[in-house]
Order: sequence, then structure tokens, then C-alpha cells
Amino acid sequence: MQLLMEPHFGIFGSNELDDFVVRYKPPSELMERMFHFTSESMKSLKAKANKDNVNNDVIISSFQALAALIWRAIVRAYELAPNEVTNCHLAINVRKRLDPPLPDDYFGNALSNIMTSTTAGDLLSQSLGLAGTLLNESIKKYTDGAVVSDDHWAEAPYFIDLSTFSDLRSVRFGSSPRFEIYSNEFKGLGRPVAVRSGNGNKFVGKVNTYPGCEGGGSVDFEICLLPQQMAILESDPEFMDFVSLAI
Repeated sequence: MQLLMEPHFGIFGSNELDDFVVRYKPPSELMERMFHFTSESMKSLKAKANKDNVNNDVIISSFQALAALIWRAIVRAYELAPNEVTNCHLAINVRKRLDPPLPDDYFGNALSNIMTSTTAGDLLSQSLGLAGTLLNESIKKYTDGAVVSDDHWAEAPYFIDLSTFSDLRSVRFGSSPRFEIYSNEFKGLGRPVAVRSGNGNKFVGKVNTYPGCEGGGSVDFEICLLPQQMAILESDPEFMDFVSLAI
């Protein structure tokens, strides 16, 4: 598929740019907050998630524990009915999941999305460890076969309309705490003080992940919600108990 070499984008079934390009604008009332988790807080959260986990064959990672905590908190903020299905989407690096694996310095797009689903009732009525286990199992299942099965996009390419993401049921994680953002230095200006994102890729339930400014394994989460949902999130005791700073 020679996407960049096709001037009329005919491969998408249309010669008109406006037929498939949507000019997305985030909801005007959308709010965003930065929540900081220290390395000590993450260690405590990981320990709690694994203590709550009844499946001894599963070891929940620090990021899985954090994602589970945020998923549960946002679903509480959504105020979903117990029988409503909620989805948690994680961006995943597929370099080491292919057989043979791609090298670490492979420059192409080696990113995919995995979705974990359950009902709001099951997610919230049970422990943090259960949510972490669900995410852990979804990640483990995403092997070479799952990656290769995603090649159907090349047969029928399409663009995603971001306006469909604000379904008030889903949580979507983007970026990564492994990106060395704070190692950038622009023309002698020194180390960045803070990292933020623009508004072109934001919607209700979007969570951007960054390494913390002080390093050492700390993490910042930029969470986007509607005002009433953000108010619930900021007063959520389970969530805020592990937050070190909210901006």
C-alpha cells in the first residue's frame, strides 16, 4: 500500500480529501488535569494490586496497576449502570511481540491498541487486583498471531473519527512513561520544566501518560473529562489516595 505516493488518495475510495478527512474539535467544555504519581506511590499501588489479586499466576506490573486504578476511577466518574460495558484501551509496543521480533531501533510504526472489556458492575464491585489481572491477560494474549491479524487494515484502509471516542464508557491511554521527554534540551535552554500536550487529540476519557519530571520511575497522567466527571474523579478516595499532586 503506497499511501504517501498516492496524490489523490484513491485507495480510500475517494478522490476528494474532504470525503474522508474530519476536522476534529474537542468538546468546548472538556477539562484536563495532570495527576502526578511518585515512584513510592507506584510501588505501594503495585503491592496493593498484587495483594488483592487472587490469581497467583499473574504478576501485575506497576503500569497495569496504575491503568487499573484510573480505569476504575473514571468509570465511577461516568456513573455507569452496573450492566453497562466499559472498555479500557492501551497503546502497546509490538516490536518484541512479533516472531521474529523487530529491533528496538526500528523506526516504523510498531504500535497497536488492545481493548479490555467488562461490565461496570464487575469492574467496581471487585478488587483493584481484578482490574489489573484483566489488563494483564489482555496484554499477554497480544502475541505475534494477534499482531499479524491486524493486517486487515491494509486491505481496506480507513481513518478514525475521534468524535466517536467520547462514548462516556471507554478509557483510552496514549503516549508512554518510557519516552525520555525530559532528556530533550533545545539550544541550551536547559531541561524542560514540564511537558503538556495540545488539544488536537483530546476527548472524554483520554489519558496521556508521561514520565514524571523528577524521574526515578515517577509518572504523570493527563486525564480529560467533562466538568462533572472531573469533580467526581478529584474526590475519589481510592484514586486520590495514590496521587501526589494534581494540577
